[in-house]
Amino acid sequence: DSIYPPQNSDLYHAIIERGLVVSEVAPGTQATARHFPRRNRIVSGLSIGVLVVEATARSGSLITARLAGEQGREVFAVPGSPLDARAEGTNRLLKDGAILVRNIDDILSEIETLLKHQQHTSPKLVGVTNHQSRRRQSDIQTMSKPAVSKSGPLEDLIATTPIHIDEIVRISGMTTEGVLQELQLLELDGKIERHTGGRYSKV
Repeated sequence: DSIYPPQNSDLYHAIIERGLVVSEVAPGTQATARHFPRRNRIVSGLSIGVLVVEATARSGSLITARLAGEQGREVFAVPGSPLDARAEGTNRLLKDGAILVRNIDDILSEIETLLKHQQHTSPKLVGVTNHQSRRRQSDIQTMSKPAVSKSGPLEDLIATTPIHIDEIVRISGMTTEGVLQELQLLELDGKIERHTGGRYSKV
């Protein structure tokens, strides 16, 4: 109920009339940077797919795209010039296997194929089996709890030399879900950088 930014008030009320407004935080909570990854996880989880139109190398949209991939959702991306910093993130998504989008037909054809497949294989919600639903509920509950490290903040465990997430989990003594949540927050704050192969380093 605390609209951020305030100039999105008209959009907020239009979404209430035509769509869905969901939040994990209590009424009256003011938006902070730490809320955005949790919000993005909800957005991607409610969607059949996520389209990224523009994204710099450290854009929060890339976190949303990664969450969508982890949730088994389709990830779409619009290509751009390799000389344009605003296209660096989308081009990287395409390199990593995102579906290339030139126009709306590319999205509709992909979703139509997905829906037909789901209708033939299961009457349940698109992309969600009972097992996945229970696991996702468990993940949400785990990620909603404060992550406590036995060895101190994750930021102190990450150096300028890339370290694999499995090693971070082992050293910290935290759950994988808790580590992922903290890494997402640190990445959003620009304190760490994610590399290919599940490795992270301090910026």
